[in-house]
Amino acid sequence: VWVGGGVYYERISFAGISVHGGGATLNGKPLPFGEQFPRGRMVEIDTSTGIGTHSTRLDGFTIINGLAASSPNTGGGIYCKATDSEAGPVVIANNTIADNTAGFKGGGIFLFGKATITNNVITGNSTGFGSGAGIQVDFSSHDVTIANNFIARNTADSGGGGIGAYANSILIANNTIVENVATNSGTGVGAGGIYFGAFTG
Repeated sequence: VWVGGGVYYERISFAGISVHGGGATLNGKPLPFGEQFPRGRMVEIDTSTGIGTHSTRLDGFTIINGLAASSPNTGGGIYCKATDSEAGPVVIANNTIADNTAGFKGGGIFLFGKATITNNVITGNSTGFGSGAGIQVDFSSHDVTIANNFIARNTADSGGGGIGAYANSILIANNTIVENVATNSGTGVGAGGIYFGAFTG
């Protein structure tokens, strides 16, 4: 599916297909005039049931101003649940993910399961009281790859301003990770760049 260029004040949810932005912007801020919608996650991907072996890809979007404030308050920009071992691969590539907020974890991207996150620009995202302002990988026993991304100026309350990860099979390679902050480092779970905790499950 190809989406034409332009600014869209709306959210999308999909699985089992490839969606290409072609320069499209998904903006979570209310419209400056006319009808408005409540702010929320900008993109939801759920391959956990019912898609067979089809692959899923999100490519070429600018995703800004998402807000995951109410439960589950994770993944302000992108929320991805990919836990079905039979489903095809999930790829998040060539996007700009900026200025999104999660009340808990994963201001830019929250991942539960397996995926490849590559060639994205992930900047200016934040969490209210959790970890992984840029990217949060949570309780994953699946293969995860985070490679060739620019991850900068994200701010988490704790544990990984750039990347927070609880996973037992993860590759983090060839990323630029700079100027990320974990503000509540006094709790012992600081690490402005990357915070990693092993998950056995």
